[in-house]
Amino acid sequence: MLARSEKLASLANLIREYNHEIKTPLAIIRGETERLRKEPRDKAYLEWFTSLVLKHVDRADDIVESTLRLSRQKEHTEVDVNINEAIEEALKLYPPSGVSLVKEFGSIPIVRGDLSDLQSVFINLIKNAVEAMPDGGTLKIKTFAAKENDENLVYIEICDTGVGIPKENMEKIFEPFFSTHVTKGRGLGLSIIFRIIREHLGSIEVQSETGKGSTFKIKLRAKKD
Repeated sequence: MLARSEKLASLANLIREYNHEIKTPLAIIRGETERLRKEPRDKAYLEWFTSLVLKHVDRADDIVESTLRLSRQKEHTEVDVNINEAIEEALKLYPPSGVSLVKEFGSIPIVRGDLSDLQSVFINLIKNAVEAMPDGGTLKIKTFAAKENDENLVYIEICDTGVGIPKENMEKIFEPFFSTHVTKGRGLGLSIIFRIIREHLGSIEVQSETGKGSTFKIKLRAKKD
């Protein structure tokens, strides 16, 4: 009964946060639309209004798609993935600025997985790390191989020297819509990362200290011969 009660409370919180996130862009669109009809507008204003509406429609659509990503399993297109190359591509798609980048790529085996999903994981973690260092710092990305219970594993560590995560938030960071307000997102990124890594039969954990930074550590299974 206690477990069921906690699950219902978590679901209620998710629905409440989801409704809030959806209503925000809708409220902006409604407010600006009501203002639009009160007086004549020139072409420049209408162009601005159109851009505003499209921006918030896209935001609402992204919220829906991201939330659906949490509730349904995406059809995987599994390929051989070189994790070092996938990270390099993620750095090209989201080049970190305002911080020092340190790469320590080890010799690691190939993994099987969905390349676009894994790149999305790396992009989001890199983005979060950069945003956690508003005054600059060091972003370190490390990969290495290890063996555990006769199984070959690939480890990825993404470390920052940013603001860190308070202890009271550590157990909540992978919950949907939870945000530390350090990053500029809606708090869905880490939930989706957690789901993607779980779908790849891997694990992700975080170590953090307030004022000193955070380290996200991902473990993936290597491709079997």
